[in-house]
Amino acid sequence: MQKGGYSKNTISQLHALDYAVYPAELISSNPANYIKVPKKAPTNIIKRHIITPEKLKTLLEKYPFGSPYYIPILILYHTGMKIGEMCGLTWDNVNFDEKVITLEKQFVYISGKDYFSLTLKTHSSNRYILIDDFLTGELKHCKNQQAENEKLAGDYFVYVLPTTE
Repeated sequence: MQKGGYSKNTISQLHALDYAVYPAELISSNPANYIKVPKKAPTNIIKRHIITPEKLKTLLEKYPFGSPYYIPILILYHTGMKIGEMCGLTWDNVNFDEKVITLEKQFVYISGKDYFSLTLKTHSSNRYILIDDFLTGELKHCKNQQAENEKLAGDYFVYVLPTTE
């Protein structure tokens, strides 16, 4: 089953059902044997890549504070959110006092059209993500730097807002 791509948890559950049939004799047959997998069920397993602390250190050396990639790298590393979710964040989503980021929208690309800020796909995708002291401090530092840049630039400061449709 492992060669077939089944997770350890799935294999364990299937064995538990077999055990319930024999030798435990709790049920007469394994109900999993009667499940038909839809033809359109995904068969490819997405390989996830976890960034090690060493790799994070290397990335942050290459993209230090002030780089356009610094804050996105930190947010993605510390929260595990998807790139589209991170791109949909605004300062309104960050509660510094409670150390929480609220996820309620995402940035998506619609093939052949453009990028759009949309609500998350399902209601259960809306969630709160607790953030640690380090990320909270770096986000505060970034927000303060933006405020300072706005003061220095005056009328020449440009706000970049996503298109919504």
